[in-house]
Amino acid sequence: MRALVRKIDTIHRLAPAERRYAFAAMALMGIVRTALWLVPFRIWKRTVTEGRISRLRFLGHSDEQVAWAVSLASRYIPRASCLTQALTAQILLNWSGHENQLHIGVAREFGFKAHAWIECAGRVLVGGALESAGYSPILTFEGPASKLETDRIL
Repeated sequence: MRALVRKIDTIHRLAPAERRYAFAAMALMGIVRTALWLVPFRIWKRTVTEGRISRLRFLGHSDEQVAWAVSLASRYIPRASCLTQALTAQILLNWSGHENQLHIGVAREFGFKAHAWIECAGRVLVGGALESAGYSPILTFEGPASKLETDRIL
C-alpha cells in the first residue's frame, strides 16, 4: 500500500507538462508491452524502422526527457523488460526527432543472456551503459530521424 501511495505522490508532484508526458510514456509502454505478447517481432522491426508510428510528434522533448519518462514509466508498467523500455524509448525519440539506435545484444556469460538498449548521440540513453557494455550487439535498428527531417521540410 505504501508503494502505491508513493507512486501516486510522485506523479502528483510533477509539473502538468511533465505529468502529461509521463502518462503518455506509460500508455505507450503499456501498448508496447502488450504488443510484444501479440505481434511478431518482425512486424515491430518494420514498423519502427520504416517510421509507421512516427506520424505523431512530441517535438521539443530532449533525449534526457525521453530517458526520464521511460525510466518513470518502467516503474509503473509491470514486467517492463529492457526490450519494452528500449522500444518505447525509440518510439519517443523518433517522435521527438532524435537520431537513435536500438541495439539487441547477447552475452554468453553463464549460459545465454540477451539485453536491449538505446543509444542516442553516441551514448547509452536507456538500458544502462555499464550493463550494455557486457553484450555484443547482434541487431541494430536505426530510428528514422532522417525521414522525420524530410517530413518537416515538406
